Amino acid sequence: MIKKLGIMLFMSIALIGCSKDIEEELTTGDIAGSVSDVTTGEPVATVNVVLQPGGKSTVTGTDGSFSYKDVEPGTYTIEIKKEGYLPNDKEVTVVAGETSPAHLLIERIPAIVTVDRKTLDFGNSKSLNTMSFSIVNRTYEDLAWNIEQNCEWITEVKPSSGVLKYGKTESVVVVIDRSKFEGAVKTSLAVRSSNGYSEIEILAVSGDMPKLEMYDATEVRAYSATLNAEVTFVGKPEYIERGFVYGTTVNPTTESNLGKVTVPKNSTAKYSATIENLNINTSYYARAYAISALGTTYSSANKVFTTHAILPEVTTQEVIDADFYAGTATLLGTIVSVGEPAYIECGFAYGISPNPTINDNKVIKNISGEGAFSSYLTNIHVGGGFFYVRAYAKNEAGIVYGNNIKVTECSYVVVPGTDLMVAKYDLGTQYKPSLAVKICEDLVLGGYSDWRLPTIGELGILYNHRDYIGGFTTSYGSSSVYWSSTRTSSSSNFYYCLYFTNGAATSMDSSSRGQSVRPVRTIKE
Repeated sequence: MIKKLGIMLFMSIALIGCSKDIEEELTTGDIAGSVSDVTTGEPVATVNVVLQPGGKSTVTGTDGSFSYKDVEPGTYTIEIKKEGYLPNDKEVTVVAGETSPAHLLIERIPAIVTVDRKTLDFGNSKSLNTMSFSIVNRTYEDLAWNIEQNCEWITEVKPSSGVLKYGKTESVVVVIDRSKFEGAVKTSLAVRSSNGYSEIEILAVSGDMPKLEMYDATEVRAYSATLNAEVTFVGKPEYIERGFVYGTTVNPTTESNLGKVTVPKNSTAKYSATIENLNINTSYYARAYAISALGTTYSSANKVFTTHAILPEVTTQEVIDADFYAGTATLLGTIVSVGEPAYIECGFAYGISPNPTINDNKVIKNISGEGAFSSYLTNIHVGGGFFYVRAYAKNEAGIVYGNNIKVTECSYVVVPGTDLMVAKYDLGTQYKPSLAVKICEDLVLGGYSDWRLPTIGELGILYNHRDYIGGFTTSYGSSSVYWSSTRTSSSSNFYYCLYFTNGAATSMDSSSRGQSVRPVRTIKE
């Protein structure tokens, strides 16, 4: 029994050991690689090899080989570097239980002198005429070198030749003469050595930038404004483009702005441009700009303007077909400009005092756009034989009124079959004869100033046509009695009057209480 147990225990231990070996083989893999020269195909020793990710590093042996053991499965990048060679890399996939091959090529750096930068930029500073760059020998041998250039504005390159030892650098000084060119120029210097050459580009600018003055914006409205500027100096070389930039933050540029507008170049130094699609009630910063071969320059100061609503423009025309007896009239107006933003209401304001407002009386018209509009007014109760009217329109900026019109025209009629013109309304009801005469004589109605108090005969004519004329008081009472200019005798203080209740004539003392007054005039050929 004991012997059996020992055999079983031994077998279990053996199985566990085998299971462990199988597990290790299935969960990791190896990498076996080599590095060769891309030109000769020969193995390259002492190449630094790094496995990424993880950063495990090793170096190649004399036969150019390298390896990594027990690597987790996955995709890796092998990076190789060696002084005097160009770096390289390669992806490799590791599979559990397998050895993945990785063969890389490496290229020797050509035996040339290189420069430490691509460009040497002198800019446009007049005081900067000397700059330097460095040449570098990163190869494996000393190199003879010389600089080749053919440019009249480069006056000196020092040193221009020499021998640069392996691994060393040397500074080269370049001197330019800005008086020998105008505008932006560029050339190249070639640093030639045994197996080729490297280049560096030389840049420089000479001249004076344009100068501009920005003026105040004009015609500032709700959604647009006109910008104004002047080129006070065209620059040397002369500018090739001009315009404006604007935005809601200070110092907008041609690269950073809400808007840019170019204005064609001509012989006029002053220039303007209208910008649109702005936001209402917003402050904007604007600058003039000009571009020349030297670059872009701007006016020295921002000009700030703020968009705002613009009132509409409206006019009032003469009223037509005014009939005070019927209480009707046709009011006329014109929207000359809709404003910004466009008006939301328009109509007419009217009343018995000059320059009426919508707080007096108003009639609203539901229209839009520019042009003439009208309203037929009914139920006018203004008294006094006249009223005033003004067209109006309003928008976000407020309310605006047209010119004030006094409505007195068409307030008279011609009695049929006579040469008698009569006012369509009483001038009053409480006047004594002397004052009634003066009121009529002072009256200007329909463009006529020769109005007078009617005779007793003319009052009879008015009575007979009272319905046609209109406006008379025909109900019983003192106001139905109308004065005439006819005395009962030449020396009498009594005047004839006429009752418009029944057409009866009577005489009244001039000192008695006042009566109604209706003026007339004679139509003249």
